[in-house]
Amino acid sequence: MQENSQPFFVGEIMKKITQGLFIFFAIAFCLVLYNYTELAKVQILSNRTKYESTYSIEAAHLRIRCHNIAAKIIALLKEKGWILACSESVTGGNLSASLSLAPGASAVFAGSGVCYKIEAKKQLLQVPDEKEEDLYDLQTAQDMAKGTQKLYTIQPQYKVQSNETYFEKPMFTIATTGRAVTWQDHWEGGVYVALTFPDGTTHSQYFKHIFFDKQGRQLEAQTKEEGMIVATFHALQYAYNALRQPK
Repeated sequence: MQENSQPFFVGEIMKKITQGLFIFFAIAFCLVLYNYTELAKVQILSNRTKYESTYSIEAAHLRIRCHNIAAKIIALLKEKGWILACSESVTGGNLSASLSLAPGASAVFAGSGVCYKIEAKKQLLQVPDEKEEDLYDLQTAQDMAKGTQKLYTIQPQYKVQSNETYFEKPMFTIATTGRAVTWQDHWEGGVYVALTFPDGTTHSQYFKHIFFDKQGRQLEAQTKEEGMIVATFHALQYAYNALRQPK
């Protein structure tokens, strides 16, 4: 009886090992299939030929560069003892997202207003331009930057009695307006950036939505997301370079 039970015992072990291997390979196959499906979805979503596509790898790399520059801007402003405020159109909130994530942002960053519509620019930022359909130029960016200083300047009655207040501190502002991407012969994708310094002087410059990817290739923004991130990158880089200049 003992001699017959040993082969039976070995057979049961082999059977269980075979079942275990089958389950293991079945799970592994499912995981590979799932990852392949998810990757295919991302590839579809990151199609750079479609305006509304998201998850652009190029945009993801630019976001990292934006965060790095934003950290340098915050550090410079903290050193100067200045307050920062922004107004955004084409950057759509990405400017403030990069700046607010930077270390020490709470010490210098007052806030940012996303004024997408023409009426919002006029009402909140006091943009005086009377054009009804086109507020995409350097003058508009300058007006936005100046309006941002007025919007975020604290009146005495709103001052808080703590070290959180930025009442009467020198204010530096960044403003952006423009088009996310080039559309046929109608308009060119680019950003108008304006900076206003505490003494009231304003600098401005236009940047076409051209950027270099991780491989060093020159590309033009093709999707709305890319256009917004490229605009953010240009605005931050421009501001950083300006702040580094002796005044």
